[in-house]
Amino acid sequence: RAARASVHLLLVMEPTRTGAEEDHGENAPNPHQQSAPLPYVQKVLEGLPSDVPLIGLIGSTSFYSPHSPSICTSLGVALSRSRYGLVTGGMSGVQHQVAKAAFSQRQENMETADYCHHNIFHLFPSVRRHGQMGSPLQELPGLTIVAGSNFEERRECLGRAAKVIVMIEGGPGTAHEAAIAVSQGGLVLPVSKTGGCASGMFNVVETIFNPPNDPVPAALRHILLSSTDG
Repeated sequence: RAARASVHLLLVMEPTRTGAEEDHGENAPNPHQQSAPLPYVQKVLEGLPSDVPLIGLIGSTSFYSPHSPSICTSLGVALSRSRYGLVTGGMSGVQHQVAKAAFSQRQENMETADYCHHNIFHLFPSVRRHGQMGSPLQELPGLTIVAGSNFEERRECLGRAAKVIVMIEGGPGTAHEAAIAVSQGGLVLPVSKTGGCASGMFNVVETIFNPPNDPVPAALRHILLSSTDG
């Protein structure tokens, strides 16, 4: 698809191979249009802080765009210096890079060990496909919260965990999470130059490219724009 008009941090997409067929090869199901959280979603929401503004992060488990690693690192560093917390799905690629960058920056700032993990959350299902017990990447900093019993349920949780979600690359699973977020009134901010879902692939919900007005707080907008060279 042709690149869309720039809105907030929607950056001009550069041609790149963006298969982003991550998410364990699963096809994303249709999102559930629900106003009330499912029980396992409610449990996750209760485990997240209510006094910290949270930024969700969705995207590919492998990098397909040459822009993505540096964007993820810059975003993690910027978030480490802000009052915002980070919520990911505990996966490799985009989520791993941002979380590690935030943690490493806090270490460089000589923060305490506990604070280095502060306000970094990873949602991960209790069971992998085929009945295998799942666990997020062992080296991920922060707190892991059990989110459903499989990756579809985890997506339901992640799509509702934050009012603002940043999308970098992404495949079918990312499109599912974005649709859930939008259906619940969330704001999804795609970094279009990274390709994949963020550039309009995988039937991602169209409204993320035309958000109403400019609802992004100034402090958050500065973090995102500085991280993406936008």
